Amino acid sequence: MPEPLGLYAGQLFARGEEYLEAFRRLSEHDGQMMHAKYFMMAHAFEVLLKSFLAARGVSKKELQHRQLGHNIENIYGKCLALGIPSIANIEVFAREITEKNRDFDFRYPSNYNL
Repeated sequence: MPEPLGLYAGQLFARGEEYLEAFRRLSEHDGQMMHAKYFMMAHAFEVLLKSFLAARGVSKKELQHRQLGHNIENIYGKCLALGIPSIANIEVFAREITEKNRDFDFRYPSNYNL
């Protein structure tokens, strides 16, 4: 029997908060662990946005679908369509994070032609 989607949304939110706290702690060390820091920030943002979508009834399968996947810009766009309050400059932030992480550069080196 499937679990209620609201429980999944709550778990996503709790994990998003953990990733955000990890980002905060890593940020205390200026100039150190830059990739880990940016990965935690981007992942926290993604998971927190997905928790909103799950709370609005978007299925786990749709959240994992390639159209949303790890594309924060698309995820945020879906959040806007479902009524998330707009925050100044957050669309720019979502677009920039999506672009910077397009090749998963926060996780893997991507500037190489091998």
